[in-house]
Amino acid sequence: MAALAVIFLGRISLFWWGRFVVVSFVFVLLIISIFYGGSDYFTDDGINEAVLYHLKYGLEGAGFGEYAGFIVIFSTFIAISIFISLFVFFYLSRGKSKVRGQFLHLLSGLVAFGVAFIINPGLTDIIKLRNSDNNDSHEKESYFEIDENFVKPLPLTLPPKPVNFIYIYLESLERSYFVEKIFPDLVPGLKELEDASLSFTQIRQVTNTGWTIAGVTASQCGIPLAPTGVGNSMAKMDQYLPGAVCIGDLLKSVGYKLHYMGGASLQFAGKGKFYNTHGFSGVSGLEELRENLGQDISVSEWGIYDPDLLQLAEERFLDLSEAGDPFGLFLLTLDTHHPKGHIPEKCRDRNYGDGSNEMLNAVHCSDMVVTEFIKRVRESDYSDNTVIVVGSDHLAFRNLAYDQLSQTNRTNLFFINHPSQIKPARINKIGTTLDIGPTLLKQLGFNTEALGLGKNLLGNEKTIIQKKQGDIYEYLRSLSDDLISLWDFPQLNDGLLITPDPALTIQFGDRSIRFPALISINDDLQVQRVTFGDYSPHGLIDHVDELEADQPFIWIDSCRNVSTVLLDSKERLDRAVCVAVGSLDAEKLYVETIETKAPLLWSKDKLTGLFSELEQQESPDDRSYSMRKSRLEKIIMPSAGGES
Repeated sequence: MAALAVIFLGRISLFWWGRFVVVSFVFVLLIISIFYGGSDYFTDDGINEAVLYHLKYGLEGAGFGEYAGFIVIFSTFIAISIFISLFVFFYLSRGKSKVRGQFLHLLSGLVAFGVAFIINPGLTDIIKLRNSDNNDSHEKESYFEIDENFVKPLPLTLPPKPVNFIYIYLESLERSYFVEKIFPDLVPGLKELEDASLSFTQIRQVTNTGWTIAGVTASQCGIPLAPTGVGNSMAKMDQYLPGAVCIGDLLKSVGYKLHYMGGASLQFAGKGKFYNTHGFSGVSGLEELRENLGQDISVSEWGIYDPDLLQLAEERFLDLSEAGDPFGLFLLTLDTHHPKGHIPEKCRDRNYGDGSNEMLNAVHCSDMVVTEFIKRVRESDYSDNTVIVVGSDHLAFRNLAYDQLSQTNRTNLFFINHPSQIKPARINKIGTTLDIGPTLLKQLGFNTEALGLGKNLLGNEKTIIQKKQGDIYEYLRSLSDDLISLWDFPQLNDGLLITPDPALTIQFGDRSIRFPALISINDDLQVQRVTFGDYSPHGLIDHVDELEADQPFIWIDSCRNVSTVLLDSKERLDRAVCVAVGSLDAEKLYVETIETKAPLLWSKDKLTGLFSELEQQESPDDRSYSMRKSRLEKIIMPSAGGES
């Protein structure tokens, strides 16, 4: 349709600015289409929550090397888009000024462009995600106070004979790999183990649970991950979802010692923040484990190979068992990560079939490595008192085996093994990863039937997916704003202390976040959201521009950035840090600078007074600046060095 629009518009004479607008439309459509194609390649679901999450919160710790080919192709398509846009500009320059029916050609071209945008799947996905992200939650009651589906569990009571457990998250190793017709003898060890376990065969994947940290949040807290604007992989928040009650919080309260070990960096996607927030006393990722294995240990693009991880995990299991306290050991493997998996030295000569599919070779290897580890645990003196849980963190993204996976009824892997106490069985009740937490707690001997939105899969109550059925995805998306409240943002009850150098921290009582930050508040000065702009092209400027006009905010950023929304601030560009207070529909925005090493302390009364005066459209003092009313006026001013 875009090409048809260009043909129509090429029949008429356009001013240079008209050609520029048309070319801009063409370029935007091409970029959205490329972005959609790249996203769909990995997700098979276009631009979804997983894509949005990693764009917002960064990819620190990600293995970029294995995507080198994809990055080259992506860059090539962008270059081609630029070439096509230039061609369109010169093509339109050939338009004739005396063609009959010019108005009809213009109208046809505009209609064709409109249709092109409407039918573009990438734009449709972006609008859908943006609408779900902008639900107006501050005008309604908290979902958690009124919705019967959400359960905050009662405190646990330790059973007379508590059992230990090991929970193994197998990276992207979904249950679909167990389908013999498609993957004969691919995972013989895990299949044999599943046959001796309590296995749940219908664990579906729903909104905001389809990537690693989201799958972990779902399985341990019973909620989909509704993230907020926290950049740098959650590193700038001091806590990760502190308002959520997860199995780690519950088990710690009754004396369990909880440990996490994973081969990838703890920084990636905020895994380290999650475990440190929710009751874990031992949290080890790539950097921590390398200290035990030696810095010269061989690693993949993502981190430590699974045999090395499981060797350390076995040592940790024995140490914890000998200590005598009840414990939970959570592990996350890496070698089956998309797009092609990673083959450790142990499996260099172990192929699946003819060995032509690297992804299936990696899955076949993981089957051997994981089952050998479990066998060693079962042969230990501590087997009878140890439950072993095996599950996928999420369904596989696009990989070298994706065409075969697509032929199956795709579900997540989840089974519980404890030969001395749990009878083998297949449970076909339809559930999601949200239901794993309460199901596990029940099997550990606790009287827990529900956690968050999850239900015990062996209980009589319907799961949320059984209740909502086809509406489950929109239902969960509609809860995003309410789920954001579980971030339990620091409040301004004790005022605000900003220390710009060298710590760059923003202190709220005993809580702190990192600079820069945009703090959205309500009329009662309660913090509703904290946003960081690390991965936006212009930092927090874009986030400020997207605020509702009447949304009160406190913006702590470089003076250079803050000045972009002011009309009269050139003299402030040489200052390091500014604090701006107000809203976009106010006539004035109060701005105060912070000297390099001098902290700024504002009491709550000070903040209340500032907002009160600004609401009356009065300047609190000479530090009040006029606001730019048009987004087009928000031009980034040059620095002293002349750079734009």
